[in-house]
Amino acid sequence: MNKKKKQGKRIRKIRKGGNNLSDKLYEIVKNNLYVGLVIKNYKLMCELLEDEEKNGKGRNYQFINWKRFFDFIKEKQKFIITKIFTNPKPKIHNKNNNNRKNFTQFEIPRYNENKTGVYSITLDNNIYIGSTVKGFRERFREHTYKNNPLTHTYEMIQNGGIFKTLWIARDGTEESIIRQKEKDYIEYYIGLSEWNVINLKYGYKIIYNNIKVKEKDYNTAIKILQNNNIHIKLNKEEN
Repeated sequence: MNKKKKQGKRIRKIRKGGNNLSDKLYEIVKNNLYVGLVIKNYKLMCELLEDEEKNGKGRNYQFINWKRFFDFIKEKQKFIITKIFTNPKPKIHNKNNNNRKNFTQFEIPRYNENKTGVYSITLDNNIYIGSTVKGFRERFREHTYKNNPLTHTYEMIQNGGIFKTLWIARDGTEESIIRQKEKDYIEYYIGLSEWNVINLKYGYKIIYNNIKVKEKDYNTAIKILQNNNIHIKLNKEEN
């Protein structure tokens, strides 16, 4: 009986102190990846990271795990490394709450998580911009629910989308000001050609103000608007 107890203790000790897959991946990332590196496809990415290829949700969770160590964007089949983290982000285990696994993507410090303001959810070159008067943490949780009416944001979160603040409101800021700030950010990102603004899929309409300039000032006016990321829509006769 004593022998069995000792054997049991030994097995538990070995399991606890055995090879740590996270440590192994961390070393591989440090040695093999760098900012700006372009990997041709998913298969080569797995080979580079010495990670097995997965399908469906397994691949989604794999991407989430990778983003604990480094950040990347996808362009069709390609992976482009955009950031290597000095310290891996913690992996949160909570069997009683399936949504908890996504909190590795909630990139807001604890001291700001109950603040209100404007936030973004980004995945590759897709971005959704929203605002909250409830608090960033609660709004993030709503995006992780399957019955979330914003199906695109649910899918973005499930596929590793990152939730960040764009603007934090002061305590007591009126809701109308927060919503207006949200619109300002939406229109700002619409003016950036590298971003696909998901809000447009939900019927968001840009309100244009008509301006007239003299013909000799036309090119200068267009350049000023573009440099300030102001979305431009030319009249039909000017197309």
